[in-house]
Amino acid sequence: MLTRRPTTTVVGNPVMRQDLQRPRQEEDIDWDDISSRYQEMLSVVSMFRLPTPSEIEHYERGILIGDQSIRGPLEEKHRQGAHLFPGTGPWMSRAVQLADEIHRSHEHQSATPAFLEVLDWQGAIEAAIQSRSVTMRFLEAWWHFGAIFGRTVELDESSEASQTSKRAQINSGKETDNRAREFWYARWLTSRGVYVRKNGCSRGTADSDLVELCSKIRNGELVSPIRPNFFDKRWFSLFAARKKGEEWYLSSGFSRLSREKILELSDSTFFPLELLPPVSQAQFVKRSDP
Repeated sequence: MLTRRPTTTVVGNPVMRQDLQRPRQEEDIDWDDISSRYQEMLSVVSMFRLPTPSEIEHYERGILIGDQSIRGPLEEKHRQGAHLFPGTGPWMSRAVQLADEIHRSHEHQSATPAFLEVLDWQGAIEAAIQSRSVTMRFLEAWWHFGAIFGRTVELDESSEASQTSKRAQINSGKETDNRAREFWYARWLTSRGVYVRKNGCSRGTADSDLVELCSKIRNGELVSPIRPNFFDKRWFSLFAARKKGEEWYLSSGFSRLSREKILELSDSTFFPLELLPPVSQAQFVKRSDP
């Protein structure tokens, strides 16, 4: 990537060639070309940034509750080239390492052992371009920067497959991932005073009411007033299980949740309540309603 002006090749006596060839001078280096190449490559490298843990949570949450609006901001940033979706497996591990290497500060390296020097490749390259002088530090930095650029291009080209795999992974778990259901169930209980009011409903009664609601949804009598195509019979079916006879009961995955866990989930804002079905049977829509 370092560009030099072409030099004349002299054919003939080796001694004459040695006499006529002049040593390479720093003036031979096209620093304008190097600066242009550097800025072009840096514009690609600097756009590589993984989503924050909060952005990943929002993205997963949107998929788990069928709300495209939650995923929207992250997808928009991706279209602008500033972010990459969360990936899976080795790709994600390599991407985390690369993003850290690109964006970490070289001024604060307290976690780095004293005997190790963290190469400030950007500072070294820009200092060399400004002074138009070649040093071993510049050559090392340029080689390191080229490796980073190559890794960036490689990971970007393979990111789509990794992102598709991540979305498929989340989607495949929607039927059995009970995080949203557990939050909704906890609010179903506390909204009836279970564990929060002395005169509140008993947990057993609240569980029976939930099983009844699930039965009506399963039979097509009631539908969710929000996103009924997502919060459908399949979503509610995991709340209730059938015994050997005809009786239905609350699935053990929910009945085993402790009082402490119920109160913790009820107070959590991870799944905003307005994005989930109502916790009152009266707010569900009858199938016969227009």
